[in-house]
Amino acid sequence: MPQRTALFMHRSPAPGVLPGNRTQLLSAGSPHSEWLGFTLIELLVVIAIVAILAGLLIPSLARAHDQGRRISCVNNQRQLSLTWLLYAADNNDVLTPNGYTWGGGNRARPMWIQGYYNHDAFPMDSTNRALLLDARYALFATYLPTLGVYRCPSDRKTFRFGNQKFPKLRTYSMNWYMGWMGDGGREPSNKQRRFYKHSEINAPSPSQAFVFTEVHPDSICWPFFGVDTAPNFFMFPASFHNRSSVFALADGHVEHKQWKDARTVKPAGVVWHNHNHVSRSNADLVWIQEHASVSK
Repeated sequence: MPQRTALFMHRSPAPGVLPGNRTQLLSAGSPHSEWLGFTLIELLVVIAIVAILAGLLIPSLARAHDQGRRISCVNNQRQLSLTWLLYAADNNDVLTPNGYTWGGGNRARPMWIQGYYNHDAFPMDSTNRALLLDARYALFATYLPTLGVYRCPSDRKTFRFGNQKFPKLRTYSMNWYMGWMGDGGREPSNKQRRFYKHSEINAPSPSQAFVFTEVHPDSICWPFFGVDTAPNFFMFPASFHNRSSVFALADGHVEHKQWKDARTVKPAGVVWHNHNHVSRSNADLVWIQEHASVSK
């Protein structure tokens, strides 16, 4: 009989033998010394089966986890979109101001939120909660006093201050054609429409004009998401969700856009804050431009 590895309980003791009397049961030559268990070959087969099942299940679990993060991102942008609509409803249809803000914020010019995320220049802005939750800086703060809504759970970008790492607080930016209030620097093209009231958004229609999107973690800086008319990326969208980004549209609905061009997902040779990365014949860039504004 093949040698077996003792993994489970031995057989029941013979009649008349107390269960606690193990010496009799395990004595040499005892007919009850045989143990139930697996052979080494059986163990290896079981391990191989478990490994195969794990290989099949782990990718499915990873996809399910990513799907959950994308749903959270959609919910975040839905709340931002609702806040944007509520602000306009409370202010005679006027859209929240959107534009440049510098390090530390500016109470004299409150916008939807503030925060300058060029981290080499003002690293503390990326962890300054007041720029998102203090109504003296952020007009959304009265409506949306929740910090987590500004960050996609797939955004793992951190910054080191001293000996500690901190996650940046914001993933999302607003289309710069919406409520633009410039203060120097580059501006939206004068040949494109800028929208200052919700009722002005008719071309593209509210269901086609995006308001918010998630930004590539190395490309995000000001509260706005810049879109050039030339074949250049002013800022890059994120691609956290299986090569796609989530967008909130001006009618309040949220959708995700699957990117097709590898240059959108993994841009090469980018100086992130020069804001003029050429990407000719990029269908993703064309889609962003068409959903940001239209020619006057």
